Amino acid sequence: EVGGFTVQEPRALAGRGVKAVVSIARNSGLRVQPVHLGTGWTSRATSPLVGFLNDTDGSSSPVALLPRKGRMYYQSASDSSRHRVIEGKTPLSTQGLMVYTGFPLGRKATFLDMGRLAVRGSGSTLLLILGCSLIVALLGLATPIFTSSVLGVFVPQGNLVNTVGIGLALTVLALSAGAFVVVQNFATSRLTQVAQMRVEAAIWDRTLRLPLKFFREYSSGALAYRIIAVDSLKQLLSSQTVTSILAAVFSLVNFILLFRYSTQLAWASLVIFVVTIAFMMWLTRRMSSLIRTANDSQQEASAWFVQLVGGISKIRVAGAERRFTDISILKQADQITNQAAQTVLSGRLQTYLALIGSLSSIAFFMIIGVFTWDDGPTITAATYIAFSTAFGSVLGAIVGVSSAVPAIAAAKPVLSLVSPILNAVQEQDLDAEFLTHIRGDYEFRRVSFRYLEELPLVLQDFSCTIKAGATTAIVGPSGSGKTTALRLLSALEYPDTGQLLIDGHDIKSIIPSSIRSRLGVVVQGGQVANGSILDNIGGGAEIPEDIAWIVAEQANIADDINAMPMKMHTIISPQTLSGGQAQRLLIARAIARSPDVLLLDEATSALDNVSQALVTRALASMPGTKVVVAQRLSTLENADHILVMDRGALREQGTFDELMSANGLFAELAKRQLASN
Repeated sequence: EVGGFTVQEPRALAGRGVKAVVSIARNSGLRVQPVHLGTGWTSRATSPLVGFLNDTDGSSSPVALLPRKGRMYYQSASDSSRHRVIEGKTPLSTQGLMVYTGFPLGRKATFLDMGRLAVRGSGSTLLLILGCSLIVALLGLATPIFTSSVLGVFVPQGNLVNTVGIGLALTVLALSAGAFVVVQNFATSRLTQVAQMRVEAAIWDRTLRLPLKFFREYSSGALAYRIIAVDSLKQLLSSQTVTSILAAVFSLVNFILLFRYSTQLAWASLVIFVVTIAFMMWLTRRMSSLIRTANDSQQEASAWFVQLVGGISKIRVAGAERRFTDISILKQADQITNQAAQTVLSGRLQTYLALIGSLSSIAFFMIIGVFTWDDGPTITAATYIAFSTAFGSVLGAIVGVSSAVPAIAAAKPVLSLVSPILNAVQEQDLDAEFLTHIRGDYEFRRVSFRYLEELPLVLQDFSCTIKAGATTAIVGPSGSGKTTALRLLSALEYPDTGQLLIDGHDIKSIIPSSIRSRLGVVVQGGQVANGSILDNIGGGAEIPEDIAWIVAEQANIADDINAMPMKMHTIISPQTLSGGQAQRLLIARAIARSPDVLLLDEATSALDNVSQALVTRALASMPGTKVVVAQRLSTLENADHILVMDRGALREQGTFDELMSANGLFAELAKRQLASN
């Protein structure tokens, strides 16, 4: 067990070196990020890494790279001792991996898990921060104590030597306190930055592991706002907030001095402190309520604006710009009203804090006057000045927390926004199997599926088999469940009832990413991404340019790319390509990584007959299993097996000639297409 996670080696490692480490990380529910170990990396790295030690035979072995006290050490699995990394001498590869840990798998995540993740392995840093805060608070006691001695004893006696000595001592103590504050700030900044990075990475990791059913419950704009809202926690975790809160807590040691100088004034001070804290707590709760309301309206507004931008062409065609502008202004008005209310609350706090110091002094003078008038205990000027100094230290620390009020007020609403992501059950199971290869034998066993509980079944008691190495076509009328069946094959959805077997394994017992990494998929209505053509063909992975040209030839888009100004490095967007060009580019992406299984959903619907024939011929020559959702007879004629679906169930199956001879649903669909042609 490492860092709170159990590292599980898969049954079959995917290669050696980097691939093996990535395979283990995926099987253990961890994410890795490639990093370049360039010149001077040992002095810049602040977190543990995975490196690769070059062996004499040309192979490499993974090692842990551990930063310790400004130096970098490596440790292998076979050797418990650590060795210092010396750049230029230690035979390390320039490629390394940074490992990101997320929330525990197999259960819901809690806010306690978030806190543990934020401070994991930072015990010494926490102790350093707390120790510095305590020392600074104790050093702060010297100021009122020495002030009382100087003004009450040495000045009346005219003792210049002791007065100067105390002045020098206070100077040394002030410099020492400043040094501890600097150390505290550095430690706090380091801790908060690491915590922010870990929590944000864990939230994104958790989000990417959630099933698609979760994303259907929220609009894209609302969900994006929930994820981005985590960024607001930076204010709560900022060094300024943490430092001000710790200063307020440890400044309470000065409160003990207040009773030493004057019991009556100390009790009055206690009342002032309690009232100030109560007022700040009330204001924080009130502001938290406003922020919660603002978050709700902002979610709605975000969803609205995403839909507005996505449908701008339809709005213009309908001539509805004025109506949508009015609605947008109304949604912004709610935000402005809420922000104004928060500003009013902040103004009240600042007004109170500006007056509390002066009002406290007036109250103290009145108390002194009352007790002196009744021949009670008197207080000397020196004692009062020392008391005021100690009182000012405590009040100043409490007032310092006021800068953290907005961040504290936002914490609970932000956590409530994130809670659905933490509470949702992720796809991956700790006991799931990692596949390194897929033959392509699929079997649906009485599968039923619906997208939402309130919607009707899309697949109903669906059973069929798909043979490895064959080309299987799925055909049927609109709404028959063809695309849904393909989504189940892609491990994007899971059966509600029944079983879907992949090479004899239940799909629910396999790590989804291991399935998808072996698939080449073209979805219906898929779009290219903004970026270069090479990036689009790579699909997020770096592939050599010569490989990109090979798959571009197979997808019959190489001539189009050659005609572009920067060839493979031409920047494109969904609006710059025709429908046929986009489909061919998506096909090139699907075959770029030599997948074991190709899943194509109407992948050639926008191609002309010539392009469609060329692409089909190229795909047919590729090894592996192919499952194609298609309507064109030319595609169906070349299929080894055809599945005919209707209303979520399998109606017919067989070869093209067999189904045409049966004169059933398939023959009817084929005759309609021939008649339309």
